Amino acid sequence: MKKFLITILSVLVFTGCSSTDNDKPPKIEKTYPSVSNFRFHEISELKEGNLLAGNYNTEGYVTHKSYCPPCPKGAMCEPCPSPRIVISEENLLIEGSPWFVNKTNKNTDLIIFANNEDQFEFNQRYIFSLSLHDFKTTDDENNDFELVGYDILQ
Repeated sequence: MKKFLITILSVLVFTGCSSTDNDKPPKIEKTYPSVSNFRFHEISELKEGNLLAGNYNTEGYVTHKSYCPPCPKGAMCEPCPSPRIVISEENLLIEGSPWFVNKTNKNTDLIIFANNEDQFEFNQRYIFSLSLHDFKTTDDENNDFELVGYDILQ
């Protein structure tokens, strides 16, 4: 039996059986334009609530992506909330978070309403163009931010 396992492993190694890019899920196409030339503020500055409604740029990591849980066929499920991501000055994923976040606990985290949140990768730094609205629909202290553009930072 030991000889058989060694033979199988040898065949796998020598035939090039390994993980390839084909094994990765397909990357979601970028659906937003590049960033615009807006005034830059750190996320913590945006969270202070001292800014008027308008457009701003910031940098950060995506630390949470919302998703809609499956609804069994024929069940009466609650509608899914608007798609959103959480961005942060710190590259720390939000652990054990629910399927969507309605309030952040740190002044370095910011909820951003964004469609197609699967186009963002964790552990990747981005620059974002955001529109700050004059209303709020979350439990956060600040008004709502909506994504209007982004770029990956190298």
